Amino acid sequence: MIRIIIILLILIAPCASGQTLVDSLKWDITNLKIQKKSLVRDSLLCEKYLALSKAYKWTEDWQPYKPDSALFYIDQSLPLAISDRQKAYCLFHKGDMYQIWNWGVKGNWIGSDYLSQSIRLFVKCRDREGIHIAANALYVDFASRYRGDTMFTENQLKVLILAMEAQTGENFVFPENFQSDTALIPVRAATYQKAIDACRRNLAHWQKIKNRPLMMWRGEVLGYLLYESGNHKKEALQLLLETRKIATELADNGTFLNITGHMAIWLEQKKDYRLSIQTAQEGYILSKRIGWTRKEAILGNILFRSYKALGIYDSAYFFKDRSIAILDSLSIVDAKKQVDLHNEKKIAEKQQAELQAKLLEEGQVRNYMLIAVALLFVSVIYVTWNNRKLTSKNREISQALLKGQTTERKRVAAELHDNLGSSLSAIRWNLIGLNRSKLEPTEQDIYDTVLDMVSTAHENVRSLSHNLLPEELEKEGLEVALKRLVSKLNQSKKTHFSYQNLAQPLRLEPRQTFELYNVILELSNNILKHSQASLAAIELEQNHEKLAVRVWDNGRGFDKQNEHGSGIQNIENRIFSLNGTCEISSGKDAGTKFEAIIPARSRT
Repeated sequence: MIRIIIILLILIAPCASGQTLVDSLKWDITNLKIQKKSLVRDSLLCEKYLALSKAYKWTEDWQPYKPDSALFYIDQSLPLAISDRQKAYCLFHKGDMYQIWNWGVKGNWIGSDYLSQSIRLFVKCRDREGIHIAANALYVDFASRYRGDTMFTENQLKVLILAMEAQTGENFVFPENFQSDTALIPVRAATYQKAIDACRRNLAHWQKIKNRPLMMWRGEVLGYLLYESGNHKKEALQLLLETRKIATELADNGTFLNITGHMAIWLEQKKDYRLSIQTAQEGYILSKRIGWTRKEAILGNILFRSYKALGIYDSAYFFKDRSIAILDSLSIVDAKKQVDLHNEKKIAEKQQAELQAKLLEEGQVRNYMLIAVALLFVSVIYVTWNNRKLTSKNREISQALLKGQTTERKRVAAELHDNLGSSLSAIRWNLIGLNRSKLEPTEQDIYDTVLDMVSTAHENVRSLSHNLLPEELEKEGLEVALKRLVSKLNQSKKTHFSYQNLAQPLRLEPRQTFELYNVILELSNNILKHSQASLAAIELEQNHEKLAVRVWDNGRGFDKQNEHGSGIQNIENRIFSLNGTCEISSGKDAGTKFEAIIPARSRT
């Protein structure tokens, strides 16, 4: 009998060391929910929901992960909080989520409100550490939104002082009736001095215990305060140079680039354009090397203005054109991310409802099996049936996701074509209507550049609206869509594309068709942008129940060891999601060949 119990426990209770943190927390929550309601049970359940939300908030590599799930579980924890301190921590993490994910202007105000509520509760509980972490997060939230001609507002500095003093102030006084007024009030000199003094004490504390990361972060803020106050600019620049040196030693590229950007702007404002160029170029080279394109565009604009002020127009417009190209590409990427986020949110409620039903059902089954060993075989049959049911549910969810993506892509494509495309077209015709001959030669050059940029943007919007979901792909299938794609690619007269289909009529699922088309489209765009090839080909070939997809070109190729872009990773992920395999072979001046193999059945 003991042996049977041990075998049963091994079968039905997953080993704790083999569970992920998320699975373990869900298992604990399921067990708590079926217990009788009490203050102890609610407190434990609140802590588990909070921990689960934090698990969804970050992955192991410190990147944001599943914001909808994180927000869902923090909302579950708040009503269960039985103490002000517990509620304060829940509100802090909810406000911190809005700050981290930066969900637009409305999201920022909501995040600030939650952080302010948490500070008021921490003050009520006299929790000094809680005041520090919440005030620090609120200061960062304000700072991210109020970067204009001045770096600080009166309210920002008050929150910064509160965070600094709560952490290291020896005679810290708990504030009464804390209010986080978000109005843009000019900073008083007394507040600047108070903030500088608090920051100096905080920096000295970390210098004393030789905590270099916190020395760097506090040194950066203190440098900005000293410069912005207007009375300590020389000291500020010296401190920021020392802080930037620490950032270099710690390989903190973000801090290094932030300081470099501000110093370059300040030097530009002082009309020390040559030193501004030298400083900005240090950051520009680093951002380009590590692939931080937004920083590259910002620093490129500083270089443009400084070179222009010196009359070095070739260099100035080189950096201007580069910055514009980067910002255009980033806007397209951001638009695609918004589409993906919208699709994720549409199915979130359905997934959460099914998840709750599944957790409750599985928890009840496991508890019954632990209590009644005699029901072992019946329980095994039940689990098998339940797995089949879940497989069917997953298939339904996958179909619903594809349908939702298709519908949303149609809507976004229509919005791009009808609204943005029409606006760009109207701008272009208004520009054409201007009398170019009446402009100065320099103004004519600028006119031609602007007209060319608007025309290019108009074409890009038209192409993007079509490529989001080509009509022929949905109505006539992959074969017709690829032929039409090759015809459009050849209109550029930059690279000649050929198309060959050696496959039999295929029975492809809608998702397979959609993913394959997007893979081929991504590869074709990469060939046009980067390969400098004269010839390229798209080939399909069937072997039994496998479909081979090949895309190759005779261009300059690339070194795979040094290729860190996300485009190749996205292509590989799409193929892996179809249970397929892929291989990319390339070399310098040897062209590039991509081959993917996925399961597919011939039509009979």
